[in-house]
Amino acid sequence: MKVVAAQPDRSPRLLTLDCRRVASYLLENDPALDDPAFEASITQCHDEICGAQTRDKLVLNDEGELSEFSVAGWLVSSEDAAALAARLKGFSFQNRGWVSWTHPAFVHALWPTMSASQRAAMLGGATWLALSLDGQLCRYAAGAGHSRPDSPAVAVDTALDARQARMVRNVKLVRELLPGWKAICTTQGRRLPANAEQLLHAHVIGAQDHGLDSDSVAMFVMTIVQLNDGASADAEWKSMMRAVADHGYALRDRLADLSYDFWDRYVPADVQFDEKTPVTGMLD
Repeated sequence: MKVVAAQPDRSPRLLTLDCRRVASYLLENDPALDDPAFEASITQCHDEICGAQTRDKLVLNDEGELSEFSVAGWLVSSEDAAALAARLKGFSFQNRGWVSWTHPAFVHALWPTMSASQRAAMLGGATWLALSLDGQLCRYAAGAGHSRPDSPAVAVDTALDARQARMVRNVKLVRELLPGWKAICTTQGRRLPANAEQLLHAHVIGAQDHGLDSDSVAMFVMTIVQLNDGASADAEWKSMMRAVADHGYALRDRLADLSYDFWDRYVPADVQFDEKTPVTGMLD
């Protein structure tokens, strides 16, 4: 497999922000004076993620949908930028390809699945602060008492496992599905679950395990997230999925074959649907 390396002038960068140095430069006595560049980075990140004020991709973006954010987050550490960058670079080469940790979607998706050894290999003793894609400030740290990634005590392979590698490949699809689920929740007067991204990743993998095409994967996920727990394990749902997989049907065309009893069991009680076509109001 041919791997294309990033050009040095287009690679992600770590910028050192030292409030003490800036305070001295400005002849201030307060060592906690914010670095103007740090303040500017917060404003930029907020505008891009919370205000959807992304840069012009046609002019300033070299990697399409995976590099639209100028600021991926902030690392708090006593190590210098060179040491942090070396650690991140070493952990970024996974499964014969590069993981774009500088895009916040990847760390938000993968972090809950990572082992203590993987987290230590990625961050060492640093703390990573980043805005999630729904604008929540998240904190990631390997935790006190972790082993140093270069310590002989760390014998566990820190490479991403097969499921994590699939999640990396599915990040773009999950990002596309998340706004749709959020819109449905808003219409129904609900809030997205706190672990919405994790749930979407699990459902996407479940759909892909059936060998569905991309349209049916999306239909699978956007149907299941609206139903009560257990729907995808129901015998009637599983029978339908076997028929879809065996005959190459489009899932969109087979959902109406599910019985009214199925929808009655799994559609939330406060969601209204048409008795004759129970899926219409949920999937339009």
